[in-house]
Amino acid sequence: MRAAAIFGLAFAAVWAAALVLSVHAAEAPAPRPRPELGDGSPGRGPAGTVRARPRTDYDPIGLPLGAFRVYPSLGAAARYDSNILRESASGESDAVAVASPGVRAESDWARHRLALTASADLGIYARHSSENYADARAEATGYIDIRRGLRLEATAGFGHGHEERGSVDGDGGTEPVTFWRWNARAALAGERGAFGYRVGADYVRLNYNDVAAIGGGTLNQDDRDRQILGGFARLDYHAFPAGGVFVAGRYDRTDFRTRVDDGGVNRDARSQTLVAGVSLDAGGITFGQVYAGWFGEQPDDARLEDVSGFTAGGELSANVTPLTTVGLRGDRGVRSTVTDGASSLVVTEVRATVDHELLRNLLLGAVVHGRRLAFQGLDRTDDHLAAGLAADWLLNRTLRLRFDYAFDLRNSHGAAAVHGWRRHVVGLHVLLQR
Repeated sequence: MRAAAIFGLAFAAVWAAALVLSVHAAEAPAPRPRPELGDGSPGRGPAGTVRARPRTDYDPIGLPLGAFRVYPSLGAAARYDSNILRESASGESDAVAVASPGVRAESDWARHRLALTASADLGIYARHSSENYADARAEATGYIDIRRGLRLEATAGFGHGHEERGSVDGDGGTEPVTFWRWNARAALAGERGAFGYRVGADYVRLNYNDVAAIGGGTLNQDDRDRQILGGFARLDYHAFPAGGVFVAGRYDRTDFRTRVDDGGVNRDARSQTLVAGVSLDAGGITFGQVYAGWFGEQPDDARLEDVSGFTAGGELSANVTPLTTVGLRGDRGVRSTVTDGASSLVVTEVRATVDHELLRNLLLGAVVHGRRLAFQGLDRTDDHLAAGLAADWLLNRTLRLRFDYAFDLRNSHGAAAVHGWRRHVVGLHVLLQR
């Protein structure tokens, strides 16, 4: 009954933007999972970051429920978007109200761990009801300690979401494209002396829903439905006290549900990534990892060209002062697309952030995010640039307020270029938590 109660609560969400500054850039193809490179910040270090560090006077304490502790939350936001449809450089504006109920449940066991999270975002626009959305997601993640230095990790989740206007493969409908997503992952992680390793497999399934097309007819999304089955491995060597070196790789097999897309092309493909890198943790002052290597993709259809090239990326955080954290993150890799004439996308992106603790309970943040989508086999390149500011006011354990502003734009180049656009977004958020 207690587990059932937890799952019953789980159709609500942790406020996604409560502590993390985000810019609502146009939807790009979702990256393949990269668990071999770590989840989230790689090695936060003893001091953590300005936003990650504990604040005992303002952090939620949760509610006891058997062997779990449950953290419910309820977020509400009002946002103004200057160009909700992204149809031109400047377009129609609108305001949206968003409700985000949620819950997180974490086990309180001496060994092993299980966490259950769920989220929902319900958006209602003032004048454009076609843009209303109802997103929800739930996930279970945990590990079992097999013995000292060896554990089995697992994650499983599902969700329903929507693509914002301006997405690469879903543009052209009278309303946003919605989709279902299922994911699962299992990995074996261990340490032996100066060596550490992680090896495992993951699975992602995507199912997109058709929408009415602008000008009549249906915008078919069935040829985007696909599943990705992958395997990954990483080997670390802790070569020095402040860090070490690693090699990592993964292999993916992407299978689309339809044999060919609307253009008569088979989009099934195989892809590989192999990188070597350095991880470091200089006493929690500077920490993260950088890597470089090679990626490749080979479509099954001979009419689509193979893609290969240099990849590099990483994530670094630096506490330049006890009250200020600077972050830098980047990556380059290949993504799937069903755009006519293109075999795939090579996506290069860089994100820089600055967070400052002005007061113990007042956090300021800024972000700049750039992304380039290079269409392989097609003369088209899309450049996205986004920037944002945010202020989080932690009133007490129960109540938080947030104000944010974001600007983003798309420029498209080449013979097959599409229209560009820009927009401004201003938001006010309220979070109730326990």
